[in-house]
Amino acid sequence: MSNSDTTTESTKSNRSSPVFPLIVTGMHRSGTSLMASFFQAVGVDVGTDLFAADERNQRGYFEDVDFLEFQRSILQECCNPSEHGWADWGWTESEHLDLSLDPIKLARSIAEARNILKSRSECHAIWGWKDPRTSLLLDFWHHRCCSIFGISYCPMPVISWSIAFRGM
Repeated sequence: MSNSDTTTESTKSNRSSPVFPLIVTGMHRSGTSLMASFFQAVGVDVGTDLFAADERNQRGYFEDVDFLEFQRSILQECCNPSEHGWADWGWTESEHLDLSLDPIKLARSIAEARNILKSRSECHAIWGWKDPRTSLLLDFWHHRCCSIFGISYCPMPVISWSIAFRGM
Protein backbone atom coordinates (compact mmCIF):
# COMPACT_ATOMS: atom_id res chain seq x y z
CA MET A 1 0.00 0.00 0.00
CA SER A 2 1.44 3.36 -0.99
CA ASN A 3 1.69 6.30 1.39
CA SER A 4 -1.19 8.10 -0.37
CA ASP A 5 -3.38 4.96 -0.04
CA THR A 6 -2.64 4.85 3.69
CA THR A 7 -3.53 8.52 4.08
CA THR A 8 -6.79 8.11 2.16
CA GLU A 9 -7.80 5.00 4.13
CA SER A 10 -6.94 6.73 7.39
CA THR A 11 -8.95 9.80 6.41
CA LYS A 12 -11.98 7.69 5.45
CA SER A 13 -11.94 5.56 8.60
CA ASN A 14 -11.47 8.50 10.99
CA ARG A 15 -14.33 10.67 9.72
CA SER A 16 -16.33 12.10 12.59
CA SER A 17 -18.92 13.58 10.26
CA PRO A 18 -20.06 12.73 6.75
CA VAL A 19 -18.15 14.13 3.81
CA PHE A 20 -20.47 15.83 1.37
CA PRO A 21 -19.87 15.58 -2.35
CA LEU A 22 -18.41 18.64 -4.03
CA ILE A 23 -20.53 19.50 -7.06
CA VAL A 24 -19.35 21.71 -9.91
CA THR A 25 -22.23 23.05 -11.97
CA GLY A 26 -23.08 26.03 -14.12
CA MET A 27 -24.12 26.86 -17.65
CA HIS A 28 -22.48 24.85 -20.43
CA ARG A 29 -19.43 26.57 -21.99
CA SER A 30 -18.84 28.47 -18.72
CA GLY A 31 -15.59 26.89 -17.60
CA THR A 32 -17.01 24.11 -15.42
CA SER A 33 -14.67 21.57 -17.04
CA LEU A 34 -11.69 23.77 -16.20
CA MET A 35 -12.94 24.15 -12.61
CA ALA A 36 -13.43 20.37 -12.27
CA SER A 37 -9.93 19.76 -13.67
CA PHE A 38 -8.53 22.03 -10.94
CA PHE A 39 -10.35 20.06 -8.27
CA GLN A 40 -9.12 16.78 -9.73
CA ALA A 41 -5.55 18.15 -9.78
CA VAL A 42 -5.70 18.86 -6.03
CA GLY A 43 -7.06 15.41 -5.17
CA VAL A 44 -10.84 15.55 -5.46
CA ASP A 45 -12.01 12.32 -7.09
CA VAL A 46 -14.35 13.35 -9.91
CA GLY A 47 -14.77 9.79 -11.20
CA THR A 48 -12.88 7.18 -13.14
CA ASP A 49 -15.30 6.63 -16.02
CA LEU A 50 -15.34 10.15 -17.43
CA PHE A 51 -17.10 11.39 -20.56
CA ALA A 52 -14.47 11.35 -23.31
CA ALA A 53 -12.74 14.45 -24.61
CA ASP A 54 -13.62 15.53 -28.14
CA GLU A 55 -12.99 18.39 -30.57
CA ARG A 56 -15.25 20.72 -28.54
CA ASN A 57 -13.44 20.06 -25.28
CA GLN A 58 -10.02 18.62 -26.07
CA ARG A 59 -8.81 18.37 -22.48
CA GLY A 60 -11.94 16.60 -21.32
CA TYR A 61 -15.28 17.31 -19.73
CA PHE A 62 -14.49 15.75 -16.33
CA GLU A 63 -18.06 14.42 -16.18
CA ASP A 64 -18.67 11.10 -14.44
CA VAL A 65 -20.64 8.99 -16.93
CA ASP A 66 -22.92 7.49 -14.24
CA PHE A 67 -24.04 10.94 -13.03
CA LEU A 68 -24.26 12.24 -16.60
CA GLU A 69 -26.49 9.40 -17.82
CA PHE A 70 -28.63 9.47 -14.69
CA GLN A 71 -29.28 13.20 -14.93
CA ARG A 72 -29.94 13.01 -18.67
CA SER A 73 -32.60 10.36 -18.05
CA ILE A 74 -34.29 12.42 -15.30
CA LEU A 75 -34.38 15.54 -17.48
CA GLN A 76 -35.74 13.63 -20.48
CA GLU A 77 -38.54 12.28 -18.26
CA CYS A 78 -39.39 15.84 -17.21
CA CYS A 79 -39.68 17.31 -20.72
CA ASN A 80 -42.56 17.00 -23.15
CA PRO A 81 -41.40 14.35 -25.68
CA SER A 82 -43.40 15.93 -28.51
CA GLU A 83 -41.47 19.22 -28.35
CA HIS A 84 -38.27 20.04 -30.18
CA GLY A 85 -35.22 20.95 -28.16
CA TRP A 86 -32.60 19.25 -26.01
CA ALA A 87 -34.59 17.20 -23.53
CA ASP A 88 -31.43 15.62 -22.09
CA TRP A 89 -30.42 19.17 -21.11
CA GLY A 90 -33.88 19.91 -19.72
CA TRP A 91 -34.79 22.36 -22.47
CA THR A 92 -37.55 22.26 -25.08
CA GLU A 93 -39.32 24.96 -27.08
CA SER A 94 -41.90 25.68 -24.36
CA GLU A 95 -39.10 26.00 -21.79
CA HIS A 96 -41.26 23.94 -19.41
CA LEU A 97 -39.50 21.45 -17.15
CA ASP A 98 -41.89 19.40 -15.01
CA LEU A 99 -39.79 18.04 -12.15
CA SER A 100 -42.76 16.33 -10.50
CA LEU A 101 -42.11 12.71 -11.47
CA ASP A 102 -44.84 10.21 -10.72
CA PRO A 103 -44.25 8.44 -7.38
CA ILE A 104 -43.04 5.16 -8.89
CA LYS A 105 -40.51 6.85 -11.21
CA LEU A 106 -39.45 9.15 -8.39
CA ALA A 107 -38.84 6.22 -6.02
CA ARG A 108 -36.78 4.42 -8.70
CA SER A 109 -34.79 7.59 -9.40
CA ILE A 110 -34.07 8.20 -5.72
CA ALA A 111 -32.92 4.60 -5.27
CA GLU A 112 -30.65 4.82 -8.32
CA ALA A 113 -29.23 8.17 -7.19
CA ARG A 114 -28.52 6.84 -3.70
CA ASN A 115 -26.76 3.80 -5.17
CA ILE A 116 -24.50 6.04 -7.25
CA LEU A 117 -23.78 8.26 -4.24
CA LYS A 118 -23.09 5.27 -1.99
CA SER A 119 -20.67 3.70 -4.47
CA ARG A 120 -18.69 6.94 -4.68
CA SER A 121 -18.73 7.91 -1.01
CA GLU A 122 -17.57 4.46 0.12
CA CYS A 123 -14.53 4.59 -2.13
CA HIS A 124 -13.28 8.14 -1.86
CA ALA A 125 -12.47 10.44 1.03
CA ILE A 126 -12.86 13.60 -1.05
CA TRP A 127 -15.07 13.28 -4.09
CA GLY A 128 -17.63 15.00 -6.22
CA TRP A 129 -18.96 15.38 -9.72
CA LYS A 130 -19.29 17.95 -12.45
CA ASP A 131 -22.27 18.28 -14.74
CA PRO A 132 -23.96 21.50 -15.90
CA ARG A 133 -27.31 19.66 -15.72
CA THR A 134 -26.97 19.44 -11.96
CA SER A 135 -27.95 23.11 -11.70
CA LEU A 136 -31.48 22.05 -12.74
CA LEU A 137 -31.52 19.15 -10.27
CA LEU A 138 -29.95 20.61 -7.12
CA ASP A 139 -33.23 20.34 -5.21
CA PHE A 140 -33.55 16.69 -6.21
CA TRP A 141 -30.08 15.88 -4.90
CA HIS A 142 -30.33 17.97 -1.75
CA HIS A 143 -33.86 17.24 -0.57
CA ARG A 144 -34.16 13.61 -1.57
CA CYS A 145 -30.70 12.11 -1.62
CA CYS A 146 -27.91 13.82 0.25
CA SER A 147 -26.40 16.94 1.67
CA ILE A 148 -24.27 18.65 -0.92
CA PHE A 149 -21.67 21.33 -1.29
CA GLY A 150 -21.94 22.98 -4.68
CA ILE A 151 -19.81 25.27 -6.74
CA SER A 152 -21.82 27.12 -9.37
CA TYR A 153 -19.63 28.83 -11.91
CA CYS A 154 -21.15 31.29 -14.38
CA PRO A 155 -18.89 34.00 -15.87
CA MET A 156 -21.29 35.52 -18.44
CA PRO A 157 -18.67 37.16 -20.73
CA VAL A 158 -16.83 33.83 -21.03
CA ILE A 159 -20.04 31.97 -21.88
CA SER A 160 -21.01 34.48 -24.56
CA TRP A 161 -17.55 34.40 -26.13
CA SER A 162 -17.34 30.61 -26.04
CA ILE A 163 -20.76 30.12 -27.64
CA ALA A 164 -20.05 32.72 -30.33
CA PHE A 165 -16.59 31.25 -31.00
CA ARG A 166 -18.06 27.79 -31.52
CA GLY A 167 -20.91 29.09 -33.70
CA MET A 168 -23.60 27.74 -31.40
